[in-house]
Amino acid sequence: MDIGNAIKKERMNRDFSIRDLAEKSGLSPGAISKIENNKTIPNVITMKNIANAMGLSAAYFFIDKDEDLAELIRNKRRPILQRNKSELGVVTEELLSRGPNHLMQPCIITFPGGSDSEDAVTHQGEEFTYVLKGKVLCVLEGYESYKLEEGDTLYFPSTVPHRWENLSETEEAKIMVVATPQSF
Repeated sequence: MDIGNAIKKERMNRDFSIRDLAEKSGLSPGAISKIENNKTIPNVITMKNIANAMGLSAAYFFIDKDEDLAELIRNKRRPILQRNKSELGVVTEELLSRGPNHLMQPCIITFPGGSDSEDAVTHQGEEFTYVLKGKVLCVLEGYESYKLEEGDTLYFPSTVPHRWENLSETEEAKIMVVATPQSF
């Protein structure tokens, strides 16, 4: 999958210069150029900014344009995005589905030991979480915090500010999240 080329193609289809896209997305022209030439991989926020600047969902860049009724994404071909990075490691988000017209957004989020999702986020819809590995804390700010272990599930309105923490300082944790509506 060549995300840089897909971004460049869409930019050119819209008759945007690199400067135009940079201005609309809040990025520098140099950053846009590096992304388009696959010299750097954009993180989730950067992808959202670029997509929004072109009036698209960020998922648009990850879909096969010949999408059929069913979508199959092989294990080794799933896009993995960097959510945030700290001295503890990189928190990643693995996209399990990429269709622009899907009603839900499933992903797997991996937290290195001791890491977290950083600031609380909110978005429209609902969120379902299943703990695949490890122990995590889900903080629903202003409400409650939930300690979850492997096999536990949590369902909540995603309009509530929420964030995640890996409760182990040394072991990796993985959660599967299915959010509605699709926001990426």
